[in-house]
Amino acid sequence: MEKRFIVFILFCAFFIPAYMNLFMPPVEKPSNPTPGEPASLATALPGAGQAGDPAPVAPARDAGSTAAPTSAPEPEPDFEAVTRTLVSEQLRLTVDSLGASVRSVELVQYREEDGEAVLSLLGPQLASERALLVDLVGGAIEADLQDTHWELIEEREGELLVFRHPLPGGRAVVKELRLPRGGFELEVGVRFEGEFPKGTDVPYRLLGPERIRHDVSGYRSNARVVGIQNARGEFNATDHEAVGLLAQGVRFVQEPALWIGLESNYFACVVRPIERAAGALSRAVEVGIADASQGGVVGGRDTALQKYPFRVGFQTPIRSGETDRYRVFLGPKDPDVLRSFEAVGYLELIDYGALGLLVRLFLFLLRTFEALVSSWGVAIILLTVVVKAFLHPINKKNQRGMQRQQKKMARVQPQMKALREKHKNDPLKANQEIQKLFREHGINPAQMAGGCLMLFLQLPIWIGLLSTFRIAIELRQAPFLYIADLTAPDRLGELPFALPFLGSDFNLLPILYVIVTLVNQRMMPKSDDPNMRQQQKMMTFMMVAFGFIFYSFASGLLLYFLTSATLGLVEQKIIRAELAREEDEGDGVVVKAPATPPPPKPGKPIKRRS
Repeated sequence: MEKRFIVFILFCAFFIPAYMNLFMPPVEKPSNPTPGEPASLATALPGAGQAGDPAPVAPARDAGSTAAPTSAPEPEPDFEAVTRTLVSEQLRLTVDSLGASVRSVELVQYREEDGEAVLSLLGPQLASERALLVDLVGGAIEADLQDTHWELIEEREGELLVFRHPLPGGRAVVKELRLPRGGFELEVGVRFEGEFPKGTDVPYRLLGPERIRHDVSGYRSNARVVGIQNARGEFNATDHEAVGLLAQGVRFVQEPALWIGLESNYFACVVRPIERAAGALSRAVEVGIADASQGGVVGGRDTALQKYPFRVGFQTPIRSGETDRYRVFLGPKDPDVLRSFEAVGYLELIDYGALGLLVRLFLFLLRTFEALVSSWGVAIILLTVVVKAFLHPINKKNQRGMQRQQKKMARVQPQMKALREKHKNDPLKANQEIQKLFREHGINPAQMAGGCLMLFLQLPIWIGLLSTFRIAIELRQAPFLYIADLTAPDRLGELPFALPFLGSDFNLLPILYVIVTLVNQRMMPKSDDPNMRQQQKMMTFMMVAFGFIFYSFASGLLLYFLTSATLGLVEQKIIRAELAREEDEGDGVVVKAPATPPPPKPGKPIKRRS
């Protein structure tokens, strides 16, 4: 029994960290390209040439290409450098003539984690500048469309920008950027003019940013997400995969993609071809790096930077004179926002995880309570009350069983003591006799470890809540009492020193949780059995260990834990009072008395102990 309990404790203590590694996006690792696919840009990202970027590598010609040989490159045009701004009710974009690219994107209705500055989805400070670059593929036409300025040929203030760039042989490419007054989508048009090589498709790529913002308080790394379509061209499913290294620097998505994007815990940037581009055999493509040393910046959760640069977009054949149109979603993973894109599956950007039904139920209850009380903190407390009430019958039955088992155990203690004394030189024999005694009196020691059962029952709830706080953007920067953000640690103050693994933030909620939990355990009925007392001590140790594990968790989750533990104190008193009444009425516990030895046979001397 003791060994099984120790194994269970170790399981509980490491279950949540294991969950975060197993159910979150997989560990970043190199991916091998599909045989036969082009290996262009294998070691450099489009847009290389900035400080800290790897040196650009000329694109390799696609295998089997019959494109005309590359002619001598013409001098690159030198247009005036211009910067313009596109503004809508939700977005503010800075557009640069260098590559006719989007330099930064701000969500005007959202704030940074400090609660002051307007939130940046893309920008130089996130190492994600220069999005929506056009990249020629295959080597049939040599032109630098990324590191030279384009000519601004048309603009409508705050709404429309049209750029043009000449290509060798009297050809040209035109890019149009249009931002509607409302919504979170940017409309992009790409048109090529002039004659292009016959007998083969000359493709180009429209690629998104290298990175998007990643909150320090986020529970997951950034990921690539693909909206997969069925044979009818309708949305079918999503595929989420952590951003990582690409073995050859480029990889095509094998499934037919309706859209592709980068996502963080609360935001996303998604590229979706429409009109001609959607039916022009466009292929979703990923472009990254094969070597971590080429990353240019050091990313990770602590810096709020996506670890590796990773562009996604579409590769489309050039058809002269025809405009390929795309829509680029730049916004929050908010159900109220994404619901208007339900037909194309943007609601599936929200990954509810393995316990999706439970997470959806929690979110429904939280939103309902918040609508009633106008406070997310109070909504979490009300959710805790509902969960506690749901588990109350199970907890009461569990404690009734614990109390009855302990009463039975107390009544056989003299016999257990006698057996241990009788077989003090043979512990194995003593345990066998005690187990026999337990069977005779209907004692099950496992029922006295009821705290473990309740902990096990609550683990799915804890995991579901963890996922809830990971994806519920409504809770982001939601205040409660002294807490500024329910999705981040409560951060009551800052320590003058940094603790190993915990940092320098002083978080009060996990400390209060451990204290209340230990008080709750003290109120549990105590057993006279040494093994059970040892197990109760180990439960106390496990609760302290949970305090360390939960120290940097979201304050909203710790608010649930603390409220649940506090309600547990009240519940203990209620259950004990109910069980006391049942005992006064007769609990039905019958403990067998020791068997009376048969009388001695006549003429046989009675053996007496000295």
